[in-house]
Amino acid sequence: MLGVSVLIHTHAHYILNKLSFFPNHHMSELIGKPAPVLSLPTSNGDIFTLTPGKGKSIVLFFYPKSGSWGCTREVCQFRDAVAEKPTFNADHTQVVGISPDSVANQKAFVERHQVNYPILSDEQGEARNIYGIGKALWGIAAVARTTFIIDSNGIIRDVLDTTLNYNAHSKWVSKWLDQLEAEAKATHPETIEPRDPASIPATTELTESPAEAPASTAAPATTKSPTRQSPEQAASSIRLVS
Repeated sequence: MLGVSVLIHTHAHYILNKLSFFPNHHMSELIGKPAPVLSLPTSNGDIFTLTPGKGKSIVLFFYPKSGSWGCTREVCQFRDAVAEKPTFNADHTQVVGISPDSVANQKAFVERHQVNYPILSDEQGEARNIYGIGKALWGIAAVARTTFIIDSNGIIRDVLDTTLNYNAHSKWVSKWLDQLEAEAKATHPETIEPRDPASIPATTELTESPAEAPASTAAPATTKSPTRQSPEQAASSIRLVS
């Protein structure tokens, strides 16, 4: 009975680890470290090179298969977020999806669902090896559904590893992007949008502009009134002049 109990406990612990929202041991080692550079073909066959640390946050997510139910929902949720949410805007954030599908399959998938960010083909597993992505659901899923959040400095801040809960990924990323935006504003206050002048209360101190200032502050000159002369003084003045 003891052996059976230990077996059940071990099996339950394994299931919880697989279904949890926390990364496995290998992927968790990447947190706090620079994100690796990778190059893979896009759905058009062009080579896309992901170079973290170029001033944008990066959302890098791995998923099992393009066209499957859960993966399609996940990819489309990120698509809608890029189109609708400011923090997902391409000026601030680069979203990249990766699966083992061929370039041809990715092309058909992207065109069918009008995906507005790069979907890369990792047929040989190069990117999965670099980022430590393994299988999931006891090997049923060839790729564990995993999302990395990378900040603008190229550092991996966190990892979400949950294969069954495809709905969790875009929501988790949205919260992280809000946090990164708040950190950026705290570090660089000048990036905060200025307040509307109409909302700023007026002060009682007024500063006189140079155009409105008086030309001179000196007291005006006074005019001395003439001294009244007597008839005798006037006559004397006339005689002196003549």
